[in-house]
Order: sequence, then structure tokens, then C-alpha cells
Amino acid sequence: MSESTGILSAIYGPASLGPATMSGRISAIDAVDKNPALVYIGAASGGLWKSKNYGTTFKPVFDKYNQSIGAITIDQNHPDTVWVGTGEVWVRNSVSVGNGIYKTTQRRRVVEKDGAGKFRTDR
Repeated sequence: MSESTGILSAIYGPASLGPATMSGRISAIDAVDKNPALVYIGAASGGLWKSKNYGTTFKPVFDKYNQSIGAITIDQNHPDTVWVGTGEVWVRNSVSVGNGIYKTTQRRRVVEKDGAGKFRTDR
């Protein structure tokens, strides 16, 4: 857990982030240590979402592909760079197994790492 996530928990306490039924689960979350208002969440049913106001509202970042999100890591030295791992360990009939690791930046450029270690850019 990042320091900012701990700060958010200390301020707001535990909170339900959605129903525990199919397609309603948040499977990953991360925030920027030096700016905890900037939060990213990943949905088990697919999609990466970004909030600039402590999670009050979100905008989609990664909704072109229908991929379950299992991990999010923000580059704390360059918070405009976010790595997203697709797939999820709690496989249900509403999730996918994933197909790689993606990177997104403020320019909304998405990069997928393929099995050969090369990168394919999709704008």
C-alpha cells in the first residue's frame, strides 16, 4: 500500500467502493504519494479510471479494451506514467484472464508489451 493510500484510509476510514456482485468490484487502486487527490482504480470487469479529486468523480482512461484490471502501479517519480496489469486472480464469469501489461501517460498513449519484449503503440 502506498503512503497516500494509507493517508486516505486514515482520513476517511474503510469504505465500500461498489457492490460485491458481478461486474461491480474494484480490483486495484493506487494514488500519487505527493498528491493523494490523484487516484487510479481498476475494475474487475474492465477499465482504468482516474480521479483528480480524491475519488469524488472519475474519468475513464483505459476503456478501449475490455480487460479485467488486476494491478495498478503509478511511477511516483513521474506520476503521469501508470502501469496496468490486466487479468485478475478472482476469476469469475464476468472477468477476463488478461493479456499483458499496459502503460498509459497523460497524453493518453497506451503501450502494450508483447511476449517478445517489444512494444506496440496504440493511440
